[in-house]
Amino acid sequence: MFMKAAIPESFEDETLNLKFYYQFHKDRVEDNKNREMIEGIIEREVASPVKIKGIMGGKPPEKAKPKELVQESQENEDPSQIFGGFD
Repeated sequence: MFMKAAIPESFEDETLNLKFYYQFHKDRVEDNKNREMIEGIIEREVASPVKIKGIMGGKPPEKAKPKELVQESQENEDPSQIFGGFD
């Protein structure tokens, strides 16, 4: 589901504001069918009425690419120490 893309922003007056970086994810969560299902799940968990509202949150945080992480790691290591050194 699209809840992985949601970041809880605030909770006021029984309304949980969820921040999204992409309009597509916000729209899917706010679709009546999805919204009602999500609200029902949250209400059962917290035993209290909850409404959800999507808000847009600007640019998503940048993530390093796995290839860049591997190259950076390899550049900083002494090759002879990778497997515990050579005797």
